[in-house]
Amino acid sequence: MEPNDLNDLIDAAKNHDTDALGALCEHYYPKVYRVMPNRTRRTEDAEDLASEVCVRVVESLDKQNGSFRAWVFRIARNLVTDTYRRAAVRKEVALSDELIETHAEPADSQGLSVLPHQLNHAMEGLTQDQREVVHLRFVEGLSAAEVGEIQGRSAGAVRGMQFRALETLRDTLTAPGGGGYEQRN
Repeated sequence: MEPNDLNDLIDAAKNHDTDALGALCEHYYPKVYRVMPNRTRRTEDAEDLASEVCVRVVESLDKQNGSFRAWVFRIARNLVTDTYRRAAVRKEVALSDELIETHAEPADSQGLSVLPHQLNHAMEGLTQDQREVVHLRFVEGLSAAEVGEIQGRSAGAVRGMQFRALETLRDTLTAPGGGGYEQRN
C-alpha cells in the first residue's frame, strides 16, 4: 500500500469509517503477527496477541499521534510485555523467545549465505531487545527513529544496538565450528 493511500486510510479511520478501520486491521495484522512468533511459543498465542493489537488500535485510534506504524508496533510490544508479566505472576510459561523460521537465505555482500537454522541459532545469542531491533529494522523496514519510538530509546541508541547485534551475529556465524556461512556455488 502506498504511503499516501495509507495516510488517507488512517484519516478515514480516525473519522470512524468502519471500512477504513477494517482495512487498517487487515493491513497491519500480518505485520504484527510476524513479530509475535519471535516472542510466543504457540501459534495460537501469536494469533490471539495480533488480534488483540488490532482491537487496541481501534479502541485508542483517537489518541494516536506520530508515526502510525511505530505506534502499532509499540502497542504490540507493550501487549507482549504485559502478557509476560501476567504469566509470571500466575507462574505460567506461555511465552518464549523462539524465532520464526525464515525461508529466505540472507546473504552478505560477498555472496555467502546463511541457512535459516544457522541464523535462528545465532539470533539466540542476542538480547530480546536486539532481536526486536533486528526484526523491526530488517523485516518490517522501520526506521531507527520509529524503532526508538517503540522501545523508548533515541534513534542513535537503536543504531548502536543494531550495530552490536549485527557484530554479534557476524562473529557467531563466522566463528570456527559456529555453523557459520556456507559458500554459494
